[in-house]
Amino acid sequence: VVTFVFDPSKGDTYGVALNQNGETIDQKLFKFNFNFRNNSHKVPQDGDENLTVEQKMCKAFIEKNDPNLILIGANDLKCINIKDQITDIKDSKSSNKNFILTAFGDLSIPEIYANSPIIDSQNDYSNMFIKEAISLGRYHQNPLQEILQLWKDDISENYCLQIKLHPMQKYANQYKLMEKMEDKAIEVANLCRFDINKAFEFPRLRNTLQFISGFGPRKAKAFIKQIYAQGKPRTRQQILDEKYIGPRVGESFINFIKIKTYITIKSNFHDDDYNLLDMTR
Repeated sequence: VVTFVFDPSKGDTYGVALNQNGETIDQKLFKFNFNFRNNSHKVPQDGDENLTVEQKMCKAFIEKNDPNLILIGANDLKCINIKDQITDIKDSKSSNKNFILTAFGDLSIPEIYANSPIIDSQNDYSNMFIKEAISLGRYHQNPLQEILQLWKDDISENYCLQIKLHPMQKYANQYKLMEKMEDKAIEVANLCRFDINKAFEFPRLRNTLQFISGFGPRKAKAFIKQIYAQGKPRTRQQILDEKYIGPRVGESFINFIKIKTYITIKSNFHDDDYNLLDMTR
């Protein structure tokens, strides 16, 4: 995924590229030209010689990162112009990619994330618009986990309560609202299942684990520590057999997780070490 977020105060546009795991692989600052009307922004279809320097940079950025989707954060009317330019650039005849979907993205969750104290050690979050662009891409890839990383048990630090659900929301009892949001988070998290090994690899995904049946904040942290101590499990049964967690909790959550196991061509699909159902949702 490649995302673009516009800074209305400076007129800058920040581009970020994410891999399939939501990790940042590239970022760049663009200064698009907005001084045109109608179709004067159209990129020539006969090559790159008439492209502006900024358009050439944008095209190189897109081709380098080869996305399946481009998202433009919808925070200003000028974003329409940005989308038009990017669409024309990627659709030009000299482009290597046949089709890339380009769409506007909702910035409601990314804006909350950008203004939260959540830190990802991989990224420099000194610029809020870069932080928004990263969150926008992750929100598209995995909306549940992007929302639930905003969750805190302390009501004063729970950024999920800033999500706009209703015009009269601020008049509701915030403790009751938090309780109802938690109930819904548990329901959806268990419906979607939880990828244990992916959460072990990417710490930002771990907050969802506390909503899985049988867990809670403390048990979730203890379970992750146990994975560090014993290594990543290959099957659900291994979690129970090797006592990654107590049997009571294990029986509660074991059907609400998935364990991605990569089997090579040489692997024996009848090997008892693997259960293909462990990889299902």
